[in-house]
Amino acid sequence: MEVHLLARQFPLTPALRSYAQRRLRHAFSFARDKVGDVVVRLGDINGPRGGQDMQCHILVAVPGRPTLVVRDVQDNLYTAIDRAVKRAAYKVRQALMQRRSLERWGRRGLAKGRRDTRRDDPDAEA
Repeated sequence: MEVHLLARQFPLTPALRSYAQRRLRHAFSFARDKVGDVVVRLGDINGPRGGQDMQCHILVAVPGRPTLVVRDVQDNLYTAIDRAVKRAAYKVRQALMQRRSLERWGRRGLAKGRRDTRRDDPDAEA
């Protein structure tokens, strides 16, 4: 798992960088070898105007699955990181469980309609 941190509208401090990396590594410890790149974009939406405007946007690449996207906006950037990381870890866990289920059982449970099991025998009665 490789983590990429990007900050918009403010400088990314070493303390903020280490906090985000530590939270991500801890949250994804169950799937380090199953997760590809993790991109975290941190931003200040309203700039100096204030308000609930600190954003954490996380993209997680899980091989064989679509990219998972989580976004959270809060007053405090650390809170936004915590909430977004928690939801991203939950989504990754769900995606891995679904993949494991598909590997184990195949696509039997996902078929919307059942196939007609009767033979196509012209002499058979309907």
